[in-house]
Amino acid sequence: MASLRKIGKNYYARVILTKNGQRKERAVPLCTRDLSIATTRLFEVSQQQKSIKGGVDVSFPWMNEAHSLQVVEFRLDQAWQTYIDSRKLEGLRKATLDIYGLSYTSLTSVIKDNPPVENITTNDLERFKKVMLPDYSRNTINMRLRAIRTFFQWLYDRELIKDKPRVFLLRIPKSTPRYISDKEFKKICKKARKIDPFLEDVFVFYRDTGCRLSEPFRGRIKGKYLTVAPESAKAGRTRDIPIIDDALMHTLVSMRAQTHLNAGNGKYRDGSLRPNRKTHEYKYYSKMFKKCCTKAKIKDTHFHDLRHTFAVRQWLITGDIFWVSNRMGHASVTVTEVYARIDLGRLQQDFPKLVRQRLRVDSTSVKSIKAAAH
Repeated sequence: MASLRKIGKNYYARVILTKNGQRKERAVPLCTRDLSIATTRLFEVSQQQKSIKGGVDVSFPWMNEAHSLQVVEFRLDQAWQTYIDSRKLEGLRKATLDIYGLSYTSLTSVIKDNPPVENITTNDLERFKKVMLPDYSRNTINMRLRAIRTFFQWLYDRELIKDKPRVFLLRIPKSTPRYISDKEFKKICKKARKIDPFLEDVFVFYRDTGCRLSEPFRGRIKGKYLTVAPESAKAGRTRDIPIIDDALMHTLVSMRAQTHLNAGNGKYRDGSLRPNRKTHEYKYYSKMFKKCCTKAKIKDTHFHDLRHTFAVRQWLITGDIFWVSNRMGHASVTVTEVYARIDLGRLQQDFPKLVRQRLRVDSTSVKSIKAAAH
């Protein structure tokens, strides 16, 4: 909280700033000699302390003719930095902050000269979409537009801007998730064996566990489970991934031994040393998967499709969307329901082995029930 200070006969609010590691003081005039009035105004200054520390030039009601809280030339770079500093305090995941960073970079590449944030309009954001469309997918553009929309909403909610531009997302046709059939997967693995037999084991691991690309390296092995901490999990809560099969566990241990999260040597942001070893970054697997798909002449396939494949396989085996949602680590079953919309006959055609396995299990169950009845 800002502190009260008297200079001469008038009171000031004392705000401590830290810039380049040095502490500095900013005195905000309260324009009064009355202690009770000064105390009330001090409280108003304290409410805007984060903005002031972020470099925002705030004009308080007693300082301007409009008698209202105003931001003097609150420019885009200042506004964004204030916003990011606040979101960091909320404990946002690094991946989310990275998306925000890319969104800001894209925005400033279109809206140049660092304008006052109040001057940015809906037309500017429409121009942003037009500039981005030739080089980025509609999903990527929408992801960045959502980040920009959240930014303006944050400013508006805190009365740092009087109005906010409307952000219209691009229309994207709804489609079912892209998964990899048994036949396609067999072709991909055949190409992987020619490059490195271990790659086939890696692809099988991701398909049979539903892990996201980085989760095997961000999580911790606890018995027969890979546990991903809330700060690393997309849903923001602990995710326990069962690794019951010994072959999958062996693959996981091998992957962790020869893979790291960051490329190069030196130090991480927290000051710890990066591993000094000849290993590859985890994104290597997605690049090699793409290479194998190209060699197998399978188009429009991405590494994340292995996770979609896990989901549809589990849905075909169990028929329980809630169970699948739990295994996927989704925050809501609504997210998982998209897999249940895929035609069941098509899944049975693409995964014939699973159908035969399920029939054997169902047959055994029926026989067990009849035996118990007699």
